[in-house]
Amino acid sequence: MGVRQKARELAFQSLFQYDFCRERDAVVAFHASSDHPDTQAFAIQLVSGVLDHLPDINQTIQQHLKHWSPNRLSRVDRNILRLATYELLYLSNTPATVVLNEAIEIAKRYGSEDSGAFVNGVLDQIQKLKREFPALANTG
Repeated sequence: MGVRQKARELAFQSLFQYDFCRERDAVVAFHASSDHPDTQAFAIQLVSGVLDHLPDINQTIQQHLKHWSPNRLSRVDRNILRLATYELLYLSNTPATVVLNEAIEIAKRYGSEDSGAFVNGVLDQIQKLKREFPALANTG
């Protein structure tokens, strides 16, 4: 598994943990378990970015859910969507196809039978929004 792929998985696990404890310092410290400094640094960047922009990320996800709120989603799906939405809208150094593919793989690994397709559908809509309105995306 590549450095960035492993970092995304660690970031997902941390965000999942955050959904339970709501303690930012505890989930950021979780990355100390990574033995590769680049993995750890990217995972921390992802988690911190998601938590810094959580209200906007949740609102973006909400706009692309049909008759659902983020709180009704499974914790797995919700946090995969948060992570990928952050990367799509706030980080410009990774192609959207890579972000979507990695999110789908995490969803298949940790989610339900339908998680991969569900995550793909929501993120595809968010990606289209970014392409249509690039000013909505911040780089960071």
